[in-house]
Amino acid sequence: MNLETRLLALLARGPLAARDLCALLGVSQATFSRIIGRAGDSVIRIGGGRSTRYGAAATHTPATALYAAASNGQVTQIGVLRPLQSGEYYLQQAEALTWLIGAGGDGLFDGLPYYLSDLRPQGFLGRKIAAHLALSGRYPSDPRAWNDQHTLQYLLDEGHDLPGNLLLGERSLHAYQRTRPHIVTDRQREYPQRVDNILAGGIPDSSAGGEQQKFTAYTADSGHVIVKFSPAGDSPEAQRWRDLLVAESIALNTLRNAGIAVATHTVHDIAGRIYLESARFDRTGPSGRLPMLSLAAIDAEFVGRGQNWIDVAERLHRSHRLPATDYRNIVFSHTFGQ
Repeated sequence: MNLETRLLALLARGPLAARDLCALLGVSQATFSRIIGRAGDSVIRIGGGRSTRYGAAATHTPATALYAAASNGQVTQIGVLRPLQSGEYYLQQAEALTWLIGAGGDGLFDGLPYYLSDLRPQGFLGRKIAAHLALSGRYPSDPRAWNDQHTLQYLLDEGHDLPGNLLLGERSLHAYQRTRPHIVTDRQREYPQRVDNILAGGIPDSSAGGEQQKFTAYTADSGHVIVKFSPAGDSPEAQRWRDLLVAESIALNTLRNAGIAVATHTVHDIAGRIYLESARFDRTGPSGRLPMLSLAAIDAEFVGRGQNWIDVAERLHRSHRLPATDYRNIVFSHTFGQ
């Protein structure tokens, strides 16, 4: 086995520093540099300076560009995602954004980066999307059973209209650039049609988390919205959901009156259902996007407290990652919600 093959075999177990590789291979630094040069793209350089490590590039999954869409619809490449043979992922930055490189500060992640893993289908709409994709035989029908490879393939193939502003790979980028939203001009007619389609197993236009029945839309007067809807009929369950959606609207207005930022929203009563329509805070204009990270994803990467809002916010504040005003607002909102 030549030195280059031995090097790749060592790195397949996980990234290592140059001094460790020199010792394991029994070579000098100069010889090691020549081996690295011959290895070319098979070896990925991680970090810089004395903290530099090297990893073996995955052979089955190529490096993929990561893009961010702006509020005006323009797209910028912010990094390159490079899978490793050892199962880790390295995000090579094109722009100096601290959240891109994670808690370790070097762009190396044990699995998919937290901001991409969080984009897998979730909740009511997510289950609809996963059930449709499962027909191909390439995905489990329950998105909670997806592994990193399932999520990565989903982002590459279907990732043009996800929460936030990230786009992974050329297919998602081109789909985003080609897509223009259908404009809802008649809620009285189109909202019941949307509900019937989704409940009949139709594919949602966009992904959004949460267990409440919902769909997304682009309206002529309110822009991009998420629309929760109650069941039809006069059963006690249907009446309860109608009441809850109205109560949610009242709660949002109460928070706004207390100075807490909440989504602009409207309640519509259409054909026996209540629709709670809330403006999306990750969209602007027909094609503009705004960044978004869930607190669950931030917790998983930087804190690890299991989604206790107040505990997570306190630890983020102590580590200087969350301003005092935002910390107080989270505490207030969580307590109000309880």
